[in-house]
Amino acid sequence: MTSPRTLLDALIQKLRGCNVHGDAEESPVAILWTDPRSEWKPLLPLLRQQLPELLCLGDYDPEHQQGPALWLRCIVDRSLPAAVAAASQIPVIYLPGISLQECLTPVLVVSGGASSAPAAAITEISWKGLRCNLEVSGGTAGMTADLRRDAAGGPSVATTPKPIDDGGARLLVEDDDLEAEAVVAVLLSPDGRVIAQRRTQVGGDQ
Repeated sequence: MTSPRTLLDALIQKLRGCNVHGDAEESPVAILWTDPRSEWKPLLPLLRQQLPELLCLGDYDPEHQQGPALWLRCIVDRSLPAAVAAASQIPVIYLPGISLQECLTPVLVVSGGASSAPAAAITEISWKGLRCNLEVSGGTAGMTADLRRDAAGGPSVATTPKPIDDGGARLLVEDDDLEAEAVVAVLLSPDGRVIAQRRTQVGGDQ
């Protein structure tokens, strides 16, 4: 590789040197050159003379290979005619006033897993004194039932939460002073999240 003679030569060599990839990797479709403070912008006229593959983000000015993001995308995809489309080099896209962090877009992939269990629901509540019987449909293994005071996120009033067994659970309210008080029956996922709820009254409707 020839040693650069000037700063401009070194810059061009550095930009073209970004096109480095392994044998098992695909060649990049473009090189992004970020410049948060637009410090290199004064050199654009000189760079355009020696770097025909240079594109610039900015106002639409195809004569100087400059345009908005959509236009740049079309040039890179070779769907619009431009000098860079016929060049043998990979396009270099100069982004004045933009940092590298602004170019990164996180990609989140959410998978629901292989199973699609029906939503859990409390289908029926019955009382026998202070003992509450819940009937449950849907959901997954590992769910538990509880009785909460005032709201689904309130304190438990049951002696202990009970696992869902054979489509139901039996819960006991230990404090008889709570008889006739409004409570919320809840179903909890294995990690403790409330996944279903239903209001009821300790002892049943009077």
